[in-house]
Amino acid sequence: MKKKNQEYQFDFSKPYIIYRNKIWYIIYISFFLFFTYQGLSTGNSAFWGMSSILLILLIMSFRHRNKVIQINNVGITADDIGTITWEQIHHCFYSSGIGKNPEYWLNIKMKDSSLRRVTLNDYSYNSKKLSAAINFYSKRNLFGRTDQDNKAEMKSLLIGFIIMILLSSIIIFCLAIRNGSINL
Repeated sequence: MKKKNQEYQFDFSKPYIIYRNKIWYIIYISFFLFFTYQGLSTGNSAFWGMSSILLILLIMSFRHRNKVIQINNVGITADDIGTITWEQIHHCFYSSGIGKNPEYWLNIKMKDSSLRRVTLNDYSYNSKKLSAAINFYSKRNLFGRTDQDNKAEMKSLLIGFIIMILLSSIIIFCLAIRNGSINL
């Protein structure tokens, strides 16, 4: 039977490093070149404005290009949170936000019950390799959700569901009164 860490091939003798996603650089450069070419060929100032905006975005992106998340024998190091040692960490798990622009986080639950979050949206990573690296370097099974986390999430989902039912009931009741179906 294979060990779980062997399923995800990377060199455990070196720190596991997650680099920033490079696709946005390619997109910004491509559109910058397109709008610059269009501005030169047509003379339209709107293309120059778009080129300027894309150049600013490109410069801002290059400022953050060296940000990495590093997982090694010491702990987890990220620019957002600094270095957190394995002795300080109770466990780690993923979470995500729902909406127009969903976010993905690596949540680090500390032994003092505080929670540290690292946003993973701008990074290029494999979630299985990340969890294997955390479990390997910590020498414990730190990655995953605990029963307490699951209970807290179920409780908040249940409360949200009850609030939705109450609000929809109130709306239906108000509409019924307005249409004359219910007389008070």
